[in-house]
Amino acid sequence: MAKTSDGQNNANQNRNTGGASVMRITAVTCVKNEGPFLLEWIAFNRLIGVTDHLFYSNDCTDGTDRLLDALAARGLVQHLPNPATGAITRWRRSKTPPIRTS
Repeated sequence: MAKTSDGQNNANQNRNTGGASVMRITAVTCVKNEGPFLLEWIAFNRLIGVTDHLFYSNDCTDGTDRLLDALAARGLVQHLPNPATGAITRWRRSKTPPIRTS
């Protein structure tokens, strides 16, 4: 690993680039039923310089989550399911009752 002028290891140095700095850009997004558009979106983002993708999928019914799992298995993206099960109930419980003015 390359060392900076003060002798410290530089985490941004990469042996495969001859010591040149490598910038990484990560796109983080939530998706729900975006399957028909995902591959084009990922391809476009890679074209403009995005190096990594992290997807949170929200209760997909069109196979988006299965597509993301397949891409993740090939190391192309990272996928974390984010189910909303119970979210409405938690939200309602957190609300304070309305103040009555009568």
